[in-house]
Amino acid sequence: EASVRNPLIFKKGGRKSAPYDAAEVLYSLGIPNIGIANARLIAGHCANQWSKIQSLTKEELISIDGI
Repeated sequence: EASVRNPLIFKKGGRKSAPYDAAEVLYSLGIPNIGIANARLIAGHCANQWSKIQSLTKEELISIDGI
């Protein structure tokens, strides 16, 4: 069952073998000024772990090179 708490369980195109990565989930939220490039930078900084992305502080976020 899909959970709002863990969006990484959603699957691409309904295929169970290809989960979305953290950058795609972040980008899909539609946050202003967070395009796919910024989403990839943020996700990469957080080792593609959604829990780390969720716990970023404003200071941590703006310290990411390229953001």
